[in-house]
Amino acid sequence: MNGTMSEAFRIREETNMQTYNGTRYHPVIHTIYLVGNKTDSVDREFLAIVANAPNIIALPYDAGYTTTSDTVLYANPVYKTNQETGKYLVTADKNALAGLFAQLASEVLRLSH
Repeated sequence: MNGTMSEAFRIREETNMQTYNGTRYHPVIHTIYLVGNKTDSVDREFLAIVANAPNIIALPYDAGYTTTSDTVLYANPVYKTNQETGKYLVTADKNALAGLFAQLASEVLRLSH
């Protein structure tokens, strides 16, 4: 995970690269996290860090999370204000994945025009 986070930082720093026609890249990384069960071994901050999301969404088994309240957020400890911010989407419902992927697809299409 350290290698992936390091590469994400490096990729987002590559804003000085130019295409053949002089256009500058502004790399953005989007992520979707399908939450597992309470024994989920994935670091809850990992994908938020890769996406450079300013806030991390509390997971269903985190302190302060309830199903009746608004989404609980806490600050990303390594958020880079000088780098592009990607979408960090979280769901515990595998049936919601299609909608989240469609949301990212529309974001990518918007960026490409």
